[in-house]
Amino acid sequence: MYFTTMNLPAPPYSEFYKKHSMYKSKPFNAIHYFEEKLKLFFEVEAATTFTNCFTGIAIGLLYATEKKQKGIALAALAYRRTTDIVLWAGLEPIYIDNDLETLCMCPYDLEKQLKKGSIGCVLIQHPMVNIIDPNIYISLCEKYNVNIVFDSVEATGGKYNGTRIGNFGLFEAFSLHPSKVINAAEGGVLTFGDEKNYHDFNKFIQKIGINNNDKKMFGIEPIHAELGLASIENYAKSTEDFKEQYCAYIENLQNSRLYELIKYQDKQDPNYKSILVRINTKNTFFRIKLLEFLETFNIGARPYYSPLHPKVDAKSYPNASLLSEKFIILPIGYSVTIKDVNFICKKLYEFQKEFFGRELD
Repeated sequence: MYFTTMNLPAPPYSEFYKKHSMYKSKPFNAIHYFEEKLKLFFEVEAATTFTNCFTGIAIGLLYATEKKQKGIALAALAYRRTTDIVLWAGLEPIYIDNDLETLCMCPYDLEKQLKKGSIGCVLIQHPMVNIIDPNIYISLCEKYNVNIVFDSVEATGGKYNGTRIGNFGLFEAFSLHPSKVINAAEGGVLTFGDEKNYHDFNKFIQKIGINNNDKKMFGIEPIHAELGLASIENYAKSTEDFKEQYCAYIENLQNSRLYELIKYQDKQDPNYKSILVRINTKNTFFRIKLLEFLETFNIGARPYYSPLHPKVDAKSYPNASLLSEKFIILPIGYSVTIKDVNFICKKLYEFQKEFFGRELD
């Protein structure tokens, strides 16, 4: 067995087949019903689906910068494809250093860049585990008359101060990739907390030549919508399974000074889909050797995000550079049991003792 961070939540096949049979005669009805279900799930005014999250964000960024500067503010340490999305849309990535505590974009550094007037839109990504305060960034963007959008793929299902994630900014983006908690095998979602923004977005995509027939080219396929419908119904069970494994990691690592598990805040209704661990050592070789060691036991742990671009260097973006060396993501989900979690943690401690020649207090 190979243990992976690709958690692959999925509904029972019988539930998917039931949806497939229901829409067999009119498959495109599944897309409409799926979008209605997404509205209820995210508690938003509108939701629209795309063939993938990459496409949805790219088109959304074009909408957000229609009458503004073409610079897109991005956290220097974030999902590696974010730069590709911005460039594919013909826009300019502008990197902002990360905050050492939240792992998100540093508000202080963001404001320094906003003052220069080259940013047309700020793209905020919720880091793994943490749901950041969106209002800090919204207030900054309002001050400088800049649009803000949220890439919330890691925060799916969560809340901030009682408001469901999906309602903030011009729009929010979510992925339906198999590794996400709503698994449609592929697809992406844009949600709108304000119905006017949704109508303006639709006017924009028509203006740039995407009519209702073209939308099908960019839109989700019916079979993915059917799987998404079954997956939404399975969300509560998937989240409970993730939480059970997460709690097992807490129990195993709670007394470790070296392996610091980044904890979810239960009041935020988190999805518990990722296990993020900070490595508390100044030894720069420890993490590299640890990952190699775990791989020999079929434990597919991996580093946290890498800086987005070679020019995101230690001198220009010191926090992003430092954070990129401090974290690992551990396996969770479909192929992992509580017994497996215990085995993984046992190997973490074994390597710690082997590397340092002793156990740490």
